[in-house]
Amino acid sequence: MIEQVEFNPNARKEVADSFDWYESREVGLGDDFLGALDDCIRLIRHHPELSPIAFKNYRRALLAQFPFAIFYRVHSSILTIYAVFHCSKNPLRLAQRLI
Repeated sequence: MIEQVEFNPNARKEVADSFDWYESREVGLGDDFLGALDDCIRLIRHHPELSPIAFKNYRRALLAQFPFAIFYRVHSSILTIYAVFHCSKNPLRLAQRLI
C-alpha cells in the first residue's frame, strides 16, 4: 500500500475550487465531493495499477458520483496527484499541463 500522497499545486487548487463551487450550490455538497475524492484516493493507494494509463505515463481514476478524474503517477511508493480534472473541460488544457 502507498503511504505518502502528494498533490501538485494545480491539483490542490482544482480541489479547493471544486469544493467551493459545490459548497456554494448546497451546504454539505462540498464535503460529499471531498469524501468521493478521499474514497478514490484510498482505492488508488491500495491498487495503484488498477486504473488505466490515459496519457503518457499518467493513470486516470474516476470519482464516484462526481464528474472528475484524478490523473496520477506512482514513484517509489509515493502517489503524486497531478490533476483533479472536471470531465466536461477541454482535455487539451489538461494535456498541456501534463506534458
